Amino acid sequence: MKAQKLERGASVEKLQSEIIVDFCNTIDYSFWEEHPRVLDEEAD
Repeated sequence: MKAQKLERGASVEKLQSEIIVDFCNTIDYSFWEEHPRVLDEEAD
């Protein structure tokens, strides 16, 4: 994080984020074994 000075003594912090794209095969049965709550209607 870098703080940047502005007029009147205020400062703003700039946040850098990274987007990570993760593809998974939702057709394969192993996906549903690993993520059973995806279609669970009673999940929080």
